[in-house]
Amino acid sequence: MYGNIIRRQLDSLFNDPPLNCIGGQINEDLFHLQFIITGPTGSDYEGGIFRMDIQFASNHHFNPPKVIFTTKIFHPNIFPDGAVCMDILEDNWTPVIQISALLVSICSLLFDPNPDNAANFDAAQCYRSNRERYKEKVREWITEFANDDGMKEKIDAAKKRISSELENILQNPLLGVSVRPVDQRDLFYWHGVILGPQDSPHKDRSFSVNIRFPLDYPDNSPSFVFNSYIYHLNIRSHINLTKTLNWNAAMTTRQYFQCLQTLLSHPDPLTKGCDHCTAYLYQANRLAYEEKAQACEPPSGSR
Repeated sequence: MYGNIIRRQLDSLFNDPPLNCIGGQINEDLFHLQFIITGPTGSDYEGGIFRMDIQFASNHHFNPPKVIFTTKIFHPNIFPDGAVCMDILEDNWTPVIQISALLVSICSLLFDPNPDNAANFDAAQCYRSNRERYKEKVREWITEFANDDGMKEKIDAAKKRISSELENILQNPLLGVSVRPVDQRDLFYWHGVILGPQDSPHKDRSFSVNIRFPLDYPDNSPSFVFNSYIYHLNIRSHINLTKTLNWNAAMTTRQYFQCLQTLLSHPDPLTKGCDHCTAYLYQANRLAYEEKAQACEPPSGSR
């Protein structure tokens, strides 16, 4: 039962992965996860590449997981053996805390250490008494321990590819599409707006889209998610569309949007993963389907 909960959370991570993180389960073991976290932009840990293990108890959903940095890190809230010290991993743990929220909290800890809840007393003392020396020490440890050359090459290649794709879109805008990074310092997270094509029942509507690129893009697919409600047999809000769009490493973000515009105009009831009820209506009564698409009314309870 608990394994199913973790599996659903991993599916949710695929749909909407946290920034600065990549990873998942080890082989077939749902209770042992590994992640790579990059130091958040603007933090003392920016540029560091940190590997981390999360181990869940297989027999008790109410016990917090063990979270351990396997990359050495100088941080007030991380023990010398790499174990993370956070209230949500101790007395404040509840079963409703999801893996994604846990990863976000850990990234936030890199950005904003808490010296009052010290696990590494040397780091906490240095953080309180001499911030400049603390920053120097963090950089020294990153240079020595958190400089994974193989992963750094992948991240640099991803940045180069993403930057090239963004420049292509900005210099040659797509009709009906507006997109750019949420923060110019972070190329891995974009927000876009796509207008419903004029030859579709979605014309004159605009839809909000988020794109998150993995740190090893294009080795792995980006997350391409509609934030806006849409009545469409191939597109559902908050569900990653890269499988629907038949993603492959040769595709560019520009091509994603072009495929999406085509899909808005020409739904495909034979595509794997389509909503079967909506697909049935599309095939059985096209007029009724288009009326629902034009109305764009979310089901009751989903607003």
